[in-house]
Amino acid sequence: MLRLVSLELDMVNHFKQVANENGIRLTVADCRSFNRKGMSLLLQLEGDRRAMQQAVKSLRKQKGVRQVYDSGVNGSRTLCLTVLDRPFLCDSSLATGVVCMQCPYNEAEVNPTWQVLVSKPDDLRELMSRLQKQGIDSKIKSISQVNQDELLTGRQKEILATAISLGYFDFPRKISLTALSDKVGIRPSTLSEVLRSAERKVIENMAKSIKLPIYATGQTRE
Repeated sequence: MLRLVSLELDMVNHFKQVANENGIRLTVADCRSFNRKGMSLLLQLEGDRRAMQQAVKSLRKQKGVRQVYDSGVNGSRTLCLTVLDRPFLCDSSLATGVVCMQCPYNEAEVNPTWQVLVSKPDDLRELMSRLQKQGIDSKIKSISQVNQDELLTGRQKEILATAISLGYFDFPRKISLTALSDKVGIRPSTLSEVLRSAERKVIENMAKSIKLPIYATGQTRE
């Protein structure tokens, strides 16, 4: 049976470290593996233009980074395609068969949390063993059953967090749907669907946690 496992990692998140040192916001928007050892990360940087330029320089100096291609640091946001040797966390995920559900490089600078989907206990043990051999101690924070209707994808979490931080849900709204779509890099119509889906899952989770009558009696929505 599938389980959603949250691991606390005893390590430094160097991507967040670069962001914090330069006073910017850095998000891993997407990732791709290629050949047997490589990885490309699509990073979104937000902040002061000079600070982002310095952050790009710092990224190029990180261990294992082969190249950083940026889209031009002219405004308050830029995209960077970072090509690097596949990080050990990603390599371990591929080797053990667990599925990465929440990018640990989007988490805290120290002791980030990593959410993975596990089908077999042996896979989880193998993952933790591999991490330990690389000097990364890991601790299980939680193990829960997977309900697909309740599960937010990593991208949904990122978009929802951005919407909240920019005041999209404030009254009155501090940012329009169109402006928010520019920030997250997707069309307004697509963004609207993503937000609706994410909002529904969050609200349903909350309704179940506080035992609203519709869930307390075992009923489901039409």
